[in-house]
Amino acid sequence: MKPLYNEEVDKDDLLLQGAINSGIVPPGCRVGGAIVQGISVAGGDPCSQCDVKRNLCGGRPKIEDQPVTNPTGVDAQQQIRQSLNDSTVARQQQRKLTIMQLNRMIKEKK
Repeated sequence: MKPLYNEEVDKDDLLLQGAINSGIVPPGCRVGGAIVQGISVAGGDPCSQCDVKRNLCGGRPKIEDQPVTNPTGVDAQQQIRQSLNDSTVARQQQRKLTIMQLNRMIKEKK
């Protein structure tokens, strides 16, 4: 699996095959499945920022100088960053709770 295919697409890129079968990207798409999936899960259009020549892939037109947005108009990259920040904060909170519980258990043992 590659981020971008110059020639033939790998047959084992199941994420790309799934995106093609779902109609997210055209059958001639040359972008790696992980990238396509990441953009589409965030609500973006993988074709909107792609630099592959459309005569090779048959993709939708490239949208110049606009952020990748989801259907509600939210910047998809910002949404991904916020999601990562939220999960980081949640992990930090969980660590604090775990440490507090461990400290309480240690005190009870004494």
